[in-house]
Amino acid sequence: GGGKGTGVYAGYVPDVKVDDFDYLLPTERIAVRPCEPRDMSKLLVCTPGSEGAHVVASTRPLRGTDNETPVWTVRDHRFADAAEIMPERALLVLNNSKVVAARLAAYKKESKGKAEVMLLSPLLPSADPGLALSAKSGESVWSAMIRGKNIKLGDILVCEAVGTSGEGQLGIQLEARLESKNGADATVRLFWNLPVESGDVDLRLGQVLEEVGKVPLPPYMKRDADSRDLESYQTPHAVCDGSVAAPTAGLHFSRKVVDSMRARGVE
Repeated sequence: GGGKGTGVYAGYVPDVKVDDFDYLLPTERIAVRPCEPRDMSKLLVCTPGSEGAHVVASTRPLRGTDNETPVWTVRDHRFADAAEIMPERALLVLNNSKVVAARLAAYKKESKGKAEVMLLSPLLPSADPGLALSAKSGESVWSAMIRGKNIKLGDILVCEAVGTSGEGQLGIQLEARLESKNGADATVRLFWNLPVESGDVDLRLGQVLEEVGKVPLPPYMKRDADSRDLESYQTPHAVCDGSVAAPTAGLHFSRKVVDSMRARGVE
C-alpha cells in the first residue's frame, strides 16, 4: 500500500543510485584460502532483545539493549559455536552438491588464440548433473560462458590442461564445439579422446573433467586453483557432483559442527 494521501509506496527510497552501494574492500581483507580449521571463521549473530536467550553466555556483546526499546543484540562468535547458537530441534537445509572441475583453459583450434570455457549447466543427455557427468564423448551438451577474442559459432576450442592437481596423466584432449552463441553465453558440445597408445578406454565426462578441468574459484580470489582446493573448496557434506561454484556458506562447516548440531536435535 501507499502512504496515506500521497499515492507513494511507503517503502520507496528516492534517488537511489548504483554508486551508492560502492564501498572500499581492501585486498588484504579478501580471503584467498579458507580458515584453518574451517570452523574457526568469524560468525556475527544478531538477535532481537530477550529472544537471544539461546545464545551461549560466553559470547562478547558488541551492542547492548535499551531498557525501554528492544533493539538487536549483536554478538561476536566463531562458527564452531554454531551448534550452541541454533535453537534445539531446528531444521537446517544443507546443499550437498559437490563442485566439479568446470573451468577449462583452452585455445581456438584454427588460430591457437587463447580461450576459456566455463561449463554452467548440462542440457544433454540430461539436465541432471549426475547423469550428464556419465555421458560419453559427443553426447554431452552444456550451456557455458566463453572467454576469448573473435570466437564464433562453429568454432572448436581445444582444452589440454592437466586438471586442478596439475597431475593429469592420461593426455586427454577435450574439444568444445560451439553450437550457439550470444555474447559470452554459449552452448557447447563436448568431444574427447585419448592418445592412440592408451588403448580403447571408455571415459565418461566426469573423469575427463577431473583430468582436464580446474575447480572454478571465484574471480575475486585472483589465483589459479591448485591441489589444496580439491578438498578445501568442497563442503564436508558434499556428495553429489554438479555444482560449478561452491555453496560458500557451507564452507564454514566442519564435521564436528555438524555432529554437534545433530546431538542437539537439529535436523
